[in-house]
Amino acid sequence: MNKGSQIRAAVEKGGERKKFVEGVDFYYEGGLMVLTEKFLLDRGYCCGNGCRHCPYPENKFQPRRK
Repeated sequence: MNKGSQIRAAVEKGGERKKFVEGVDFYYEGGLMVLTEKFLLDRGYCCGNGCRHCPYPENKFQPRRK
């Protein structure tokens, strides 16, 4: 997925779509997209990937099985 399509990506929340905004929902570091705590809180759940800014308690973190 290229940068343009990532920015156009949307998140469903309460039936309304919200644009993915660089600097608010994510930023780039070393060529990688990093999700912000605000975005992760708005999403409403831990994905289990060990996100840098994960706001959910560590004891609930369960990595995905591969």
